[in-house]
Amino acid sequence: MEKLEKAEKYILVVTVLIGGIVALLDFLGVLDNIDWLSERIPALTLLLVSLIATSLLVSTSSLRLYFDKLLPNGSIRHFENDRESFEYILRLIQSVLQKYGGANRKPVGG
Repeated sequence: MEKLEKAEKYILVVTVLIGGIVALLDFLGVLDNIDWLSERIPALTLLLVSLIATSLLVSTSSLRLYFDKLLPNGSIRHFENDRESFEYILRLIQSVLQKYGGANRKPVGG
């Protein structure tokens, strides 16, 4: 398991534990009896939001690394419409056929 995946799991576990404990204690009214902690509920909420944001950042980075491994020589392209994507695919097919002599090859099984 990669470091980013481990970090993401730890961040999610900490987020769930802190969020669950704070939500449960606040719901039961336990935090109302503890003055110094009841005043820090907004700070704990911000902590949870920052942990969630960190988790998203880590998962985005690990996803980017995954695609880099999956497509080592490729790139991800964004097309404005279907026509652009079809033209790009057609150019790729033509370049592969030119490179490997697609017109002169016999069909598979034939």
